[in-house]
Amino acid sequence: MKEGIYIDDENDSRGATKFGISLRFLKGLDIKEGDINDDNKISEEDIKDLDEEKAKLENLTFKADQVRIQARAELQ
Repeated sequence: MKEGIYIDDENDSRGATKFGISLRFLKGLDIKEGDINDDNKISEEDIKDLDEEKAKLENLTFKADQVRIQARAELQ
């Protein structure tokens, strides 16, 4: 799978995903940080509007990786 493609798989509990950033992850952030398109809500549109520069600028990729690492550690 190519990174950066918008995916919304109904079998994926994380919801819509792009650049490894999921809708579920964005909804766990503060509105100011998770609202990518500044429409005062966190929705699939924020995932669609996410570009690689914004993901890196907001440090979202790093934060999402940290959440995944923590979740794996808790499973062990």
